[in-house]
Amino acid sequence: MIPVRFLNPNDPTYGWAFAITAGLFYIEYHPSDPNAWENQHVSLFDEIQHNTVIIKPKPLPIQPQPDLKLWLQPVDFSSDFRKYQEDYVENTRLWAIGYVHRWLSERIHRKILWLNAGAGLGKTMIAWLICNKLPAGFVLAGKFFCNQRNDQRNSAKRVVCTIAFQLFELFPAVFEPHLTEIMNDEIEEAQQTRIVSILERPAEAFQKLIIEGLNKLPPQITRLVFVIDALDECDVQGSENRREILEVIESSRNLPDFVRLFITARPESDIWNSLHLVGSEILNPQDVDNR
Repeated sequence: MIPVRFLNPNDPTYGWAFAITAGLFYIEYHPSDPNAWENQHVSLFDEIQHNTVIIKPKPLPIQPQPDLKLWLQPVDFSSDFRKYQEDYVENTRLWAIGYVHRWLSERIHRKILWLNAGAGLGKTMIAWLICNKLPAGFVLAGKFFCNQRNDQRNSAKRVVCTIAFQLFELFPAVFEPHLTEIMNDEIEEAQQTRIVSILERPAEAFQKLIIEGLNKLPPQITRLVFVIDALDECDVQGSENRREILEVIESSRNLPDFVRLFITARPESDIWNSLHLVGSEILNPQDVDNR
């Protein structure tokens, strides 16, 4: 509160007094003797303090927090799964289920099992069966069904983002703060620099979003399974998408010991090289035991 005094230039013994209070009040006194100004200011300040309504500035609106689903844009496979359910013929392809169950139960295991087969075997239906018929003690933690004709289903970025979001849905207490911190840090950094989003670097994103998140989980009684179907349909050999998804597969060697990865794919040369590099087990339908 600021007292202001103006003297009458024609009669300096009289003048006017004003009080300005944080720009909210502008109070004028009647002309009075300058000797009485001090008392009038004190009286007015007391009146304002006890009888006026203090106007508080409106709080700034709270900015909505970025949404994980909007950031990751996961692919939804629910309609596909309903169709697979309708198309499945009961008691078929059980040889694959038996093999996968044995692989999962082995004490000395390989983290990756590759169903290596050409067209016509029904690899996608087998992948769907695995998602729905895991043995006791195992939980489906993530799935992705590639499709070369669908841009949302033939990119390494979408594979990583979708599985990261599925882990968030399965373990929100761990993955919500984990993923939110990464997202917020990236948004803040993007406002200051032109750095490319980590989501555009799938192998790095797989390590940071998925593997580091899995390592934050408490000791697991149940073990986790990821299913990736039709890896050969993640674009074509020699493409950027294919190179990126194979980098993701190769980095899966760093998955925690309680995680398994089941993959279906045709035996194309680049896929063959990468899956051999990580020491995957191969399920070949032509083997005698699998007929």
